[in-house]
Amino acid sequence: MEQVLSIDLSTEPAHVVLTSIDQNKIEILQHRSFSFDKELSITSLLERSITDPQKNGTADESLLGTGNNQDQSTIEITDIDSSSLTKLAEVLQEFPQTWTNSVVIIPMLEYLSLNVSLPFSDAKNINKIVDLEVQDIVPFEVDEFVVEGHSVFPLNTNLFDVHVSLAPKKFIRNILTLCRSSGLEPSIITTPCGSLAALPLAAPDYFQGSYALISITNEATYLTIAIDGNIRCDKVIPIRGESAADIALVIG
Repeated sequence: MEQVLSIDLSTEPAHVVLTSIDQNKIEILQHRSFSFDKELSITSLLERSITDPQKNGTADESLLGTGNNQDQSTIEITDIDSSSLTKLAEVLQEFPQTWTNSVVIIPMLEYLSLNVSLPFSDAKNINKIVDLEVQDIVPFEVDEFVVEGHSVFPLNTNLFDVHVSLAPKKFIRNILTLCRSSGLEPSIITTPCGSLAALPLAAPDYFQGSYALISITNEATYLTIAIDGNIRCDKVIPIRGESAADIALVIG
C-alpha cells in the first residue's frame, strides 16, 4: 500500500488530496481546498516571477536545463501579501507526513502539444532531437520551454508517431519555487490532461482500445485521446462547465 499526496493547482480554489493506493483500489484519506489570494488567481500568481523567501532566489534552474542566466524581463512579486506565498505550506501542515510520493497538477498556461514523426521510439533518442524537430514547426523560440516527447505507436516500418508537450520554463520554475518554499519536492509535475492520461492505470481492464477522456471544470474542458491504448493527443477547450448548455457543447 502506498500513500500519495496530490496538489491540484489547476483549479480555483486549489485542492490537496491524500490518497491510499493498494493495487487498483484508491481511497481518499483527507481533502482540503484553499485559495492563495482573494484577488489573485493561481494562474496570475504563477505568471509572475516568484522568489523563495527562505532562499532569496529562484528555484534551481539546472533541473530545467536553463543554465545560470536569469530572465531579466520577468516581474518580481512586490504587490502580493506574503501570506499568499506561504498558504500552501500552512495547508500541508494539516496533513500527516505519511505519503511517499507527491503529484502537482499545474494550470495549462501557454501549454502546447503536437505530434511529430521520428525514425525511432526510445526516449533517449527522442530527447536528443525533439527540440530541433519542434523548432522547425512552431513560430517561436523553444529555448524557454520545457519540451517532453514520448512515442505513441509506429506509423510504418520506418517512422513512429511521437506526442510532444511544451510548457514555459518560467512557469515550471515558479511551480518548483512555490513548492520548495512550502517544504515540498514534487515527485511528478503534470497537467490536467496528464492526470487524465493516468486514469487507465487504475482500471486497465476497462480502458482498452481507443477512447477519449474528458474533464469538464469551471476553468476549462480537458480532452485526452488514446489510440490502441496509447495517448495520442491532448487538448484544452476554452469551454467552462458552468451550465448544462456548456457541457452539451463539449460532448455533443
